[in-house]
Amino acid sequence: MKIGIDVDEVLVDFMENLIALYNQSHNACFRRHDFRSMRFAETWGGSDEEAKEEVRRFFESSHFDEIEPISQSQYGIEKLKLSGHELIIVTSRPESVRERTLDWLNQNYLGAFSEFYFTSEWFNGGGSRKPDICIKAGIEILVDDALENGRECSEAGIKVLLPDCPWNQTEDLPEGIKRVYSWEEIVREVESIKK
Repeated sequence: MKIGIDVDEVLVDFMENLIALYNQSHNACFRRHDFRSMRFAETWGGSDEEAKEEVRRFFESSHFDEIEPISQSQYGIEKLKLSGHELIIVTSRPESVRERTLDWLNQNYLGAFSEFYFTSEWFNGGGSRKPDICIKAGIEILVDDALENGRECSEAGIKVLLPDCPWNQTEDLPEGIKRVYSWEEIVREVESIKK
């Protein structure tokens, strides 16, 4: 089975270091649970363009180089790979961090992924959309923390596993989306879908 895997907050603990840099730079005290949306300006204040600048600054900082894998993600990826699944990266990161992202993935998940798609959606509002990439690549399941990506992909007939995060809370999950709470659960869900 082909499985699409997001990078940030699925494989990488992105928010911890981003928030740490922002707090350090702005003498602030935000925490992960303060973010009810991935539109960072809704939490930090200011405009979306200013928030994008903060993320660009993060990409150029040592904080970005020090990001760590999400708990149990290496175990989960290895288990899925050993079960014969084809794993494909589908991230909203911009092309400008492709090489650094690929280096990090190779250091932490050596040889686990067969293809890599960078949509740059969040930064320029253009580029490819995740559902289009998933359809083109033949992805049957997407693991992604962004509820909007999940909605669009489920509407396109792709099953979605949504890791539980403060910014993806909702009373009613659309059909085709399953909230998951650990990589162990992600592996179990993939195996149950496979049967």
